[in-house]
Amino acid sequence: IGPGHCWNGSEVLMLTIRRTGDDDMVKVREIPDMETASRDELIQMLSDLGFDSPWKPESLQHLLSDTEKVPVKKIIVRAVDLEPPLSVQRRFLTEFLGDLRESIAGVKKISGDVPVVVVVHREMAETARKELPGVEIFPVGNNHLDTNPMLTLQKITGKFYSFHDNPLADGIMVFSAEDLAFIARCLHKGKSRTNKLITVYAPEMDRPVTVRVRLGTPVKHVLSELGIKYSTGDRIILNGVLTG
Repeated sequence: IGPGHCWNGSEVLMLTIRRTGDDDMVKVREIPDMETASRDELIQMLSDLGFDSPWKPESLQHLLSDTEKVPVKKIIVRAVDLEPPLSVQRRFLTEFLGDLRESIAGVKKISGDVPVVVVVHREMAETARKELPGVEIFPVGNNHLDTNPMLTLQKITGKFYSFHDNPLADGIMVFSAEDLAFIARCLHKGKSRTNKLITVYAPEMDRPVTVRVRLGTPVKHVLSELGIKYSTGDRIILNGVLTG
């Protein structure tokens, strides 16, 4: 326990929990089939697993903020990475497509079958249309102006949202493909999310590498495991060269 800082610079109290395995996880009821599960079951499980969403069970409706009470009108899924050589979100249109497809079906059931728009890199648009029926595919280029979250959101909705605005206040819910895909995976396993994908690149590497790490893993551990040498004064850029 110690001091830390929130995204807006305000000081907060940070709590670090170190775990070495899954033995101490509390397992809740699994949902093997998203299609046959009811809307209430899906909402209850999301709440039990700690997902931050505007969908809450009846017993927790009184905890909803004014923004969360706004009905969801459209769901936007970002299956694009901010810039090359990052390669995380697009993987959920290939290796983890099944999880993404199931999660889209689940959130459509929860939200009342609202329109879903999936933002993809242009070269993956044709595959996405075949593999993700019933959703709108929004293709973009590979440069930063095309993949910029605020500019993409403006093109889809016709309204500009700054970094501090919350589209949910207008009924627009935005997911990354990774975050959305984990809904199905966690519901199947009955466990909360414990890992994520990150792309790592260094001067001594021939090509970028995307690895899966536990949430909270120190960056220096990832670098050490990949054999990347670093010393005092070296800089690590998070989230890409242009946006990091």
